[in-house]
Amino acid sequence: MAPSSYGMTLAGFIPKRLADIQNDMNASIALIVDQATGEYPFQNAADDAILQQVVGVFASALEEAWEAAYEASVQFDPQKNTGLGRAARCSSMPSRARRARGRFSRLILRGRRAYWFLQVP
Repeated sequence: MAPSSYGMTLAGFIPKRLADIQNDMNASIALIVDQATGEYPFQNAADDAILQQVVGVFASALEEAWEAAYEASVQFDPQKNTGLGRAARCSSMPSRARRARGRFSRLILRGRRAYWFLQVP
């Protein structure tokens, strides 16, 4: 998949898979050039077991971040978050607790000097 096909798209949020994250990291590591010799010391990065353990740890953390972003996108998408989930989210807000109605979700942001009200269709 092309890099632009991840994240928020017209089809919704598309998370990046662990295999894609590892492949991207291995490709980036393989492009590292030694300035003194001009060689590529990590040309065979995919074959190095110790390096792959380090890549796996970071890739796993990035995958968890992608999953959390996906869950947040589903939670705040009014077309996917319906029924009990929407009612629970709306009733847990610190402002006035009420059941969700209609097709709109309300997001209230309060700052020290400002008050914002955003209605998302």
